[in-house]
Amino acid sequence: MADTKLLTYFNIKGGIYKTTTSIMTAYELAKDKDKKILLWDLDVQANLTQYVYKVNHDRMTTLDILKDVDAKDVIIKAPNANYANIDLIASDIQMARFEQELSPLPAREKFLYRWYMENFNTLNEYDYIICDLSPRYDLTAKNILLLADSVVILVQDKNVSSLRGADLFKQLWDVDRTYFDKEDNIKNIMLVGFEKKKTQVSEAFDSYLESFEDLRSMMLNTYIRKNEFVEKALLKKLSLTDFLKDTKDHFSRQEFTAMLEELKEKGVL
Repeated sequence: MADTKLLTYFNIKGGIYKTTTSIMTAYELAKDKDKKILLWDLDVQANLTQYVYKVNHDRMTTLDILKDVDAKDVIIKAPNANYANIDLIASDIQMARFEQELSPLPAREKFLYRWYMENFNTLNEYDYIICDLSPRYDLTAKNILLLADSVVILVQDKNVSSLRGADLFKQLWDVDRTYFDKEDNIKNIMLVGFEKKKTQVSEAFDSYLESFEDLRSMMLNTYIRKNEFVEKALLKKLSLTDFLKDTKDHFSRQEFTAMLEELKEKGVL
């Protein structure tokens, strides 16, 4: 898709910082004022929309795309005044109907791909499109996975369920993407919520991780440590580095910056 890079952080296990990582990635990228970023919220919980924009969004969402709405009509311009080069396709509770209304359509897994191509001129203006999905391997996810240039699977430290979710997702998508003739776009595994303190739980997690050779081989060298500053920055609608601008040597700032640099080196960003 030309120079636009479409990315999603994903796992079929919920509660592992995918929305937070999506937003904070966009905020950091937006500090380069020459870059345009689109955040695309496809999660029925609409947490991304609430953090970036407002709690009660009652206008167009991806659901309206089923009615052939143009991209320029569904995109909200600059919902966060701190980063005017970030736009948003919002979500709300009505997105719960999307799967039901999409299901009877022909070639339903490629619906959003077709819509993207019909709106190519508008969407190709963005350098990055970051999609936030529900933690489910469903039709919505498959539509975005077909579009995505890169998928980064998040795994939460000490959370065996997130490891199993990552492995199951990779197995399912490896089968489906072959059917759809899609190249392997799962690029990396990222460890989030990392805690350096060793416990019985962490030892069990590390031991379990050893059995997932494919996942271990794809893991980034960098990780995001569990800390309160990411959440505080999110609530202030600021990037982590802007929130911590007076504490340049803070570990969370260093870790997030290093993670983005590694993703850039690997061609994800």
